[in-house]
Amino acid sequence: MNVVGLISGGKDSLYNLVCCSKDGHNITALAHLIPLKKQNSFMYQSAGFELIPSIAKCMEIPLIQHQIKKPVNVDDLTYTYNSNDEVEDLYELLQEAKSKFPNINAVSCGAIISNYQKNRLEHVCKRLNLQILTYLWGKNQKELLQNMIRDDLNAIIVKIASFGLKKSHVGKTIKEMYNYLELMSEKYGLNICGEGGEYETITLDCSLYKYKIIIEEYEIIQHTYDVICPVFLLKPLKWKLEKKL
Repeated sequence: MNVVGLISGGKDSLYNLVCCSKDGHNITALAHLIPLKKQNSFMYQSAGFELIPSIAKCMEIPLIQHQIKKPVNVDDLTYTYNSNDEVEDLYELLQEAKSKFPNINAVSCGAIISNYQKNRLEHVCKRLNLQILTYLWGKNQKELLQNMIRDDLNAIIVKIASFGLKKSHVGKTIKEMYNYLELMSEKYGLNICGEGGEYETITLDCSLYKYKIIIEEYEIIQHTYDVICPVFLLKPLKWKLEKKL
């Protein structure tokens, strides 16, 4: 199938594309929604979004980006059409992808357990006659993270928002963090893949990249000052692409 990859830049959306490629699908384009400042969305990742155009360059695949313009107006698990909901920004994004690349007939999505996300994407794709490819859906999260590491997906943590995760963990790779995440999962029930919003990542390298991203300068910002669960973000300031051998 000819696939448009919905990407946040995180490990899940990129690894699902790796799975698409392994299964023989053609990745035709990438699509991304630029977040609103200070918007908290259950649909879209915001941390690390500055690197999205560079990810497209690393893959040498066309990128379509839209700014999110609409707020969340339907927060039920099941989505019912609302012209002023953020889901309609996704519809317009994929509609443009189909217009620019008429051969596209499938969408790649890195959802693992979020029915909230999956239900909304299904609603949009049904209207656009697109098939959804979700290779990660329902998979054991521990095994999934192990597989990402095994397949040399290099993703770093760019946001933490969970008890047990610390400022010092921001900027660490999933490989460096695996044992600690496994421990936190066993002790406190943390979703080891971050599906509960515990952490977010950005993918600096994977098998689909012809270049790898090297972050040269960054700052770590404290977003909330909760005593038990403070939120920290990594904001890239300067980076470069390095050709892979």
